[in-house]
Amino acid sequence: MESENKTLLIPDKLCLRAGINVAWKPCNELGIFAYERKHSGAPDKQSQYYPTSEVSVFHLRQDIILFRPALRKLLNEANGTFLNLQRVLSKKSTNAQVELLNFSRQYRSIIRACLESLQEDILRESSQSEREDIQNYITIFYSVECIWHLCEILFIDTTPGNVVLPHLLNWVRFHFPKYERNAAELLCGNVVGLEIKAEYWPTIIGSLLQGRVKVARGLLQQHSAADTRPFLLVDQCLKTMPQYDIYSGVSAQEFHLQWQHWVVDVQSKIDAKAFASNRIWI
Repeated sequence: MESENKTLLIPDKLCLRAGINVAWKPCNELGIFAYERKHSGAPDKQSQYYPTSEVSVFHLRQDIILFRPALRKLLNEANGTFLNLQRVLSKKSTNAQVELLNFSRQYRSIIRACLESLQEDILRESSQSEREDIQNYITIFYSVECIWHLCEILFIDTTPGNVVLPHLLNWVRFHFPKYERNAAELLCGNVVGLEIKAEYWPTIIGSLLQGRVKVARGLLQQHSAADTRPFLLVDQCLKTMPQYDIYSGVSAQEFHLQWQHWVVDVQSKIDAKAFASNRIWI
């Protein structure tokens, strides 16, 4: 990977005339100052630049994200949670799975608190470059929390029968609220000619993919052709779509059979061209 070389300008006339030297300082900081280079055999005498010019020392250090208060707080709180986790694991508790889930949620809570602080920082910041840096941090930590939450669902949290679908639906709804917001805006505004809006059909499809069947039905019922046979059939199909609930008393096998039956029924309507009279290009 090629490294990006950066050129830094030292705003000092003496450095320009005499030259510069660099000295290491603690915490990965450099001290840059004017320095006249001489070979070992040069006579020992005062520099020609002394004392005609003021001498300045410039301190240069790499920007570290932990210098930002919100991220420093993230590190401190996460470190405390990490140490508590190590103590719990060393005791070999019988409720290790439950405690591990609690710690995972603590970590995610810390990250989300950091995201809120960064959102406040970006509103107060006036510098465009600083705002871009903060936005990059927000993107990074949001992605971390999003992936962490998914791993928590798949590998840490236990569900009856190891069915993760309800948790995955909650995950996708929580982290991708775009379609819920769009649906609310569409349904709260003027519903006349709703289908001509660019976000109408993407919002319906996105809502269905997130399991928001009632929202999708509500949007379809506002279509100008909602009273036609194809739309009524679609509404009936969506109304009868099986939706799994862990606490409904229906086993995963029973739900699978219901789902297969529903799929066959919908496919038969498609094969019979029940919706062909109202083709919609999205």
